[in-house]
Amino acid sequence: MGTMIKRGEALRAVVRLKGETKTKTFERTKEGTALARRWIIEQEAAIVAGGATKTGFTIADILERMRLKELDKPYFSQTASLFATLAQEFGPVDLGKLTAEWWVEKAKGWDKVSPSSRLTKLTRVFGALKRASILWGCPVRWDEIKRAKAILGEMGLTGDGKARDRRVSDEEIARIKAQVGVAVATAVPLADIIDFAVLTGMRRAEILRITWDDLNTIKGSPMQWIRDRKAPKDKIGNDQNIPLLGGADKIIKRQPRTASPFIFPFGIHAITINFRRCAAAAGVKNIHFHDLRHEAISRLFEAGYTIPEVCNVSGHKSWECLKIYTNLNGADMHNGPLAQQALLRAQLRAA
Repeated sequence: MGTMIKRGEALRAVVRLKGETKTKTFERTKEGTALARRWIIEQEAAIVAGGATKTGFTIADILERMRLKELDKPYFSQTASLFATLAQEFGPVDLGKLTAEWWVEKAKGWDKVSPSSRLTKLTRVFGALKRASILWGCPVRWDEIKRAKAILGEMGLTGDGKARDRRVSDEEIARIKAQVGVAVATAVPLADIIDFAVLTGMRRAEILRITWDDLNTIKGSPMQWIRDRKAPKDKIGNDQNIPLLGGADKIIKRQPRTASPFIFPFGIHAITINFRRCAAAAGVKNIHFHDLRHEAISRLFEAGYTIPEVCNVSGHKSWECLKIYTNLNGADMHNGPLAQQALLRAQLRAA
């Protein structure tokens, strides 16, 4: 049974049950007493539930299995290294011990990350557990995970991040590209990769895993298959054939052919680190490589493409998903609809 011990202006809650002892200190106030009572009830329930059954599966084992599955993919998987890190961090804890309180304490330990980053990290783990329950019949305590999500949200430890509305100008891109070979000595064709990202709207991982064999044409126009493209539900089999607009195919054609099947046979960390260093050397602040995807999508709308057409390039399934990546300037509406403006610009170029 739980007890509360008065110690000066503090109140110490103690739970002793099934050989386990847990303690926590609260303020000796009316609100503190109520919190202490609630904590005692939750801890007693957690001990009873957590000590009920051992499943024989540990969270570290599940994450390691998922890492190996990622390595089986025919392209580089950033998720594989993430699962390796998480497996070490979570350790060999039996799935039967993963109570809501366990998840909360684990998440609270990530004190140097934002609520959105904490949520992303947990979502990765919960996704791995879901696949493990399907593939190997692992008994996952979804009721405890659901309760943990509610507690973490209530405590403000998890939450959606603020959508970025950063636009990247041609002048900024030129300054960053000018630092390639100056601020960083690298064999990575970073300038070409930056231009390719702005023309196609592809993510870093997607750019690095496209292959020469996936190049194709439809009606004489250059196209590029993107295999297993990121999707909210399941990216496996989500293959999309996107148009290579604005001369993106010319960037591909000038890349040297090597023994690798990939057009850009480089590591994702090389792209990230070199881009960051070049941006810093160029004095371009508050910019991420992923902002180039936002810029690409915004530019497609400004060029006069419709929502379905832009989705055909970006891979989004709906406007609700796409609008997060669309950062248009409302002041430009004074000049008329974007499609009309794009048509006028094209007529002026042709004149």
